[in-house]
Amino acid sequence: MNPKQLAAVVVVAFVSGFLGSQTHATASASDCPQGTICGQAIRLTDSHGNRRMTVAFTETNQTVAMSMFAPGNPTARIIIGIRPDDAAAIELRDPNGSLRAELLSDANGLTRLNIPGQNRLGGLVLGTTGNQTALVLNDDQPKHRAVLELDASGDPALAMYDKDGNKTFPRANPAPQ
Repeated sequence: MNPKQLAAVVVVAFVSGFLGSQTHATASASDCPQGTICGQAIRLTDSHGNRRMTVAFTETNQTVAMSMFAPGNPTARIIIGIRPDDAAAIELRDPNGSLRAELLSDANGLTRLNIPGQNRLGGLVLGTTGNQTALVLNDDQPKHRAVLELDASGDPALAMYDKDGNKTFPRANPAPQ
């Protein structure tokens, strides 16, 4: 992006925010300090009028998010936001809007990277909670099939499960030598 294009984006963002604050603002003048743009949404478009980014607060579900769009596609590809339960999330979506990866940090200290399978059921989860860290591979049932974890003391553990959920590794009763 050259300097002229960058300047145009900044001006469009400012004007869009200002107009949005004038037509959709719910805050009173005293709630919006001088020199501040107040409103419920900012929308950036490209030179063809396609929506490319939206920063908005949604009253119905109390969510604030920045959504980014590919040229000519009305479906958000990247969403960065704060959910009603105070979880911060970054979502990566395919052109049809299906979730393909999510980085989440909730109010309880759980942090996880979720990469679901094609049908959004199986996939990979890498996460931490408290003093534990785990990498979990799930099938599309969704059942755990492999788990690699570190416990609070830093000791590793590995477990594998068959399609019925039975532990296959480590075996409870090793075969005789």
